[in-house]
Amino acid sequence: MSFYFAFLILFVMVSFFLFFSRPHFGDQMGDKRKKFLIAYFLAAGADWLQGPYIYALYETYGLPKSDIALLFISSYMSSIIFGTFIASLADKYGRKRLCVLYGLLYACACLATLINSFDALLLGRVLTGISTSILHTTFEAWMVHEHLKQPNHYESVGQTISLAVFGNAIVAILAGSLSSYAAQSYGFTAPFITSFLALLCCVYFVTVSFNENYGDSEVKVQNIFINALSEIKKDQRLPLIGLPQSLFEAAMYTFVFMWTPLLQENAGEGQDVPFTLIFMCFMFCQVIGSFLYLHLVRRTTAENIARWVYIISSFSLFIPFFFQVTSFQLTRDYLINQT
Repeated sequence: MSFYFAFLILFVMVSFFLFFSRPHFGDQMGDKRKKFLIAYFLAAGADWLQGPYIYALYETYGLPKSDIALLFISSYMSSIIFGTFIASLADKYGRKRLCVLYGLLYACACLATLINSFDALLLGRVLTGISTSILHTTFEAWMVHEHLKQPNHYESVGQTISLAVFGNAIVAILAGSLSSYAAQSYGFTAPFITSFLALLCCVYFVTVSFNENYGDSEVKVQNIFINALSEIKKDQRLPLIGLPQSLFEAAMYTFVFMWTPLLQENAGEGQDVPFTLIFMCFMFCQVIGSFLYLHLVRRTTAENIARWVYIISSFSLFIPFFFQVTSFQLTRDYLINQT
């Protein structure tokens, strides 16, 4: 535990250095940017609190790996079936309302996870899928809409997103540390109770701080997907952007499901694997990646950056697939992929 604490201190010091050495940002958005970042960090932090221990909790419930896989898949299917539809309602009924709905649904998912029943756990994963879809669309949509009211909004949006990615990794490190302490002190259900409290804080902050904004409030809900397909047909750049991003996310979701049992299997039965420390290292690599992006984007195009991201990520996952590696080497390749 003292090693974790030392790592956390080192991480905070390096993060402050990277933050203050980043390219200078203007203060066009001021208070709006601050409100978005606080709300987003609360929302994302609640999500990160659960990350290191969801698989371990299911194992303590005595679930076989096939059932655990089904629970993970149900979350992704939930995002496909319900998440996109519900997140699209933000344009019509208001993005602030959907951000509040995120906190409420995810809080219910946390409570369902505390029940050792497959049906309850399945319900929790379905609600999780819906909630995470809202997290990754509606908060950002609210922020972009507020930026569009300002001059030079394109540069300002990029700056805010970079700050969000940078800060999100820091929040993930802190959430991982808190999650580890809670799990070791009070059991594997404690991180989910902590996440529940963070979600209530998020709901309160959004309620009192966000103003409501809309997309096309006159659009009919049943026409949302029809309009989206029409836009994709008109602009061929949309599928060209979406397809590689979807493939990359598919690889990452596979990674999310497999990294915990694979490292444990590679380490050997009865050997302790410092999952929390490894998770913290993943997030630290995201901080480095965000920092590099802020500087690279000023020197080359986003297309070139994305090309190298895909090449390096593919190579990092290629090595453990084709070669016999140790847990240390496996973790190293995972860290490269996270960066």
